[in-house]
Amino acid sequence: ALWARVRATPGAPSPLLLVAHNPGLEYLVARITGRAEPFPTAAVAWVRLSAAAWSGLGPPQAQPLAGLWRPSDAPGAGPREPPALP
Repeated sequence: ALWARVRATPGAPSPLLLVAHNPGLEYLVARITGRAEPFPTAAVAWVRLSAAAWSGLGPPQAQPLAGLWRPSDAPGAGPREPPALP
């Protein structure tokens, strides 16, 4: 469903923001980039496309994964202790 929405976007590739759930986004990023990456909740990926139109995307694309941000990358993020029970 996400793949069809991306390909149905009119015009030349320009910034496009998709907000969705997994495993859909993880599969979409893997389909576009040819790379499977862990995609935890709240992750953000950005891809540089060389296609002339969104409809021109067709797997396997191997478009470059320009960046991937995960919540664990945030300053101060790390393993957290669960709160103590009273």
